[in-house]
Amino acid sequence: MTQSKPTNCVLLVLNGQSQGKRLEWDGVASLTLGREPTADLVIDDDHVSSQHLALAMSELPTVKELGSRNGTTLLRGDNVLQVTEAGLTLEDGDRLLVGDQRSPVVVVFYASPESEQRAEEARVVASAHIGELKELERRVGEDHSTLRLLYAGLKQLSRRLEFVDIVATGVELIFQICPSATHVTLMVENELMAGDLSSRFVPVLSMGRDGVAETPRTPSRWLRKKILEEGSALLASDATTTLDGSKSLRLAAIDSMIAAPLWVGDRITGILQIEKRNAASVGISNRPFGQKDLERALVVASHLAISIEHSRLYGKLRANAERLKGENRFLKQKDAESTLGMIGSSPSMAQVFALIEKVKDVTIPVCIEGETGTGKELVARAIHYRSSRREELFVAQNCAAMPEDLLESELFGHTRGSFTGADTDKKGLFEIAHGGTIFLDEIGETTPAMQVKLLRVLQEGEIRPVGSVKTKKIDVRVISATNRNLEEEVAAGRFREDLYYRLNVFPLRLPPLRDRKADINALIEHFMHRYALEFGRAPLTFDDEAMDMMVSYHWPGNIRELQNEVQRVIICGSEGGQIGAKDLSNRIRKIDQLLDNAKDTGGTLKDRLAQVERYLLIETLREYGNNKTKAAVALGITREGLHKKLARCGIQ
Repeated sequence: MTQSKPTNCVLLVLNGQSQGKRLEWDGVASLTLGREPTADLVIDDDHVSSQHLALAMSELPTVKELGSRNGTTLLRGDNVLQVTEAGLTLEDGDRLLVGDQRSPVVVVFYASPESEQRAEEARVVASAHIGELKELERRVGEDHSTLRLLYAGLKQLSRRLEFVDIVATGVELIFQICPSATHVTLMVENELMAGDLSSRFVPVLSMGRDGVAETPRTPSRWLRKKILEEGSALLASDATTTLDGSKSLRLAAIDSMIAAPLWVGDRITGILQIEKRNAASVGISNRPFGQKDLERALVVASHLAISIEHSRLYGKLRANAERLKGENRFLKQKDAESTLGMIGSSPSMAQVFALIEKVKDVTIPVCIEGETGTGKELVARAIHYRSSRREELFVAQNCAAMPEDLLESELFGHTRGSFTGADTDKKGLFEIAHGGTIFLDEIGETTPAMQVKLLRVLQEGEIRPVGSVKTKKIDVRVISATNRNLEEEVAAGRFREDLYYRLNVFPLRLPPLRDRKADINALIEHFMHRYALEFGRAPLTFDDEAMDMMVSYHWPGNIRELQNEVQRVIICGSEGGQIGAKDLSNRIRKIDQLLDNAKDTGGTLKDRLAQVERYLLIETLREYGNNKTKAAVALGITREGLHKKLARCGIQ
């Protein structure tokens, strides 16, 4: 029979590390085949030479050796031919056994794409459409032993949420219900490559019955196309009717293959490939795949697809929940004027604002010191919102608010099963704040063990979730705050010196409200408008006497105490629209009591001043729970000076 000159040949690699590679050749230029990256058809297996074969087209396509180490055999029906440097003519359907002849790479030659398709069609010996699923489930259920295996396997599958667990459970079930199966490959949809057939499905697992992972052998392009177009599971075989009983079947080590679609609704989401390779090599029975194996595979594929889809949606929901949790925290911490949100024109606050401007875009740790209620978190947010990181998250954690083990999980995250109740992986605040800022309030309250972990984050820029052996790199700006004197804590051995120097690169001291009385009027006005709007009330004003009392008060709770007082007077204030002295809380109206006591005393100026001093000492001690150190600070005197005054006034 006369062979016509082919015009568009196809070379297809059937096995090995380059399995599935396909090259169309127009015959105009010669081409090479080998391991060398510059070869036209690159085969990655080690036993293939760098430049192994050359193909050329004269009147007919020819193949010749290029002096390879392991040689090449050509199979044509029952004939076995040795490829030499003199060359051989190629015919449609020829198979080249390239490299080590004990386990060669099989490359098939087709004279045209149509010939390739006809050969693929000839390999398909059975099919089952996804529309037949109900009937297939009924037929599979008639075999009680198979039904028991399916029930147990699908029950386990329904309990899995993580993708890795779902795949492992599905593969185990396949091996149970398909006794002849030796290898399973799972491919899932690559959403970024939906329009490219060659890249649309990517292998995520290829495993033998012995549990050993290996290089995937994916279905041919034609089989993938047929699965997509028809929505059918296919049983393909290298049957003797196709290969004329040649020994290529043994050399390729593939007996038959099932390729079943994974689908959700009308969308094909993946391909499940089940292979029966040379059974003698793995000790499996020689029974070939049949119609029952095909039907069982399609039933499992239907459930596996749904489980994988649930896992995908669960992953998205979990990621969105983490993101929304962070954004919610971000929004709650951000007031209407979040870019700064700070009020003050006093010299001390002007200095704070200047320091914020200097440090905002320098990603070094900042340590904010100040009494409780001075606005340390507000300053931290001001630094973040004015910096180049303002589009990313700002997250805050009070280190004194939870015990060490919970704080570690909150900051660094944890893996599933790391402790009782850890049912899923959880991101920590450091990971959530990646690219942004984390604010660690009350840093001086952390335990020595936690201080070591924080030191690692600052030194290495990485975290290790609880229960994990892997570290994660993070890019987070760290701002800490404390109402303690950390230098004294270091000297007392309660705070690590190395961590102190890591945190205190840029110290920023906030003044107490009593040292910035010039700002009290503006702060009152700000809080009045903010909370009157929030409470649905009309803004109130302070009369002169009430405002004088507010300014004269020493505000031990600082801005937070002032904020609380304004909230209280909005709720309890006079309906006339003006707040008088009688509307203020008792602690602020103590000056009235002080003056009344002075009037009742009588006597000389010295006697009256002594009585006022005695009253102030007693009230200050009562306010601070007899804590002499805090009382001395509030009065602006030393502890020793306070002891002398108490002794002089006869106060025990």
